[in-house]
Amino acid sequence: MRLLKTQYASYGFKLVFIAAVTVITFESLIAPIHSATPSTHDKLVHFGAYFILSLLAFLAYPKVKLWILGLGLLVLGGGLEIAQELMKQGRDGSIADQLANGGGVVLGLILVKIFMAFFNRSKP
Repeated sequence: MRLLKTQYASYGFKLVFIAAVTVITFESLIAPIHSATPSTHDKLVHFGAYFILSLLAFLAYPKVKLWILGLGLLVLGGGLEIAQELMKQGRDGSIADQLANGGGVVLGLILVKIFMAFFNRSKP
């Protein structure tokens, strides 16, 4: 965890997290390039994107409580789903997409919690 405590690493993780949020926001709001993707594949993309975001959020803001990071990511995902529904640019907001987003966030933060417990236990 020493890597997380250096000032430069903290700025780097924050930059990567902000870039990832920007890309996901942009990709969520532009008109889709592909005409149709299978529903299962779409949900895996949502799950994976928010799983990665949850890990990046922890690395960027390790002192923030995990439930606050999770809530923030759920609000982001929900807001983007609402925006998709309102904008009508070839995308539709979906509760199933938000559930996939939430699943990715929850799994990511559970893994962070397990990693933290293991790391803290292994200190001499």
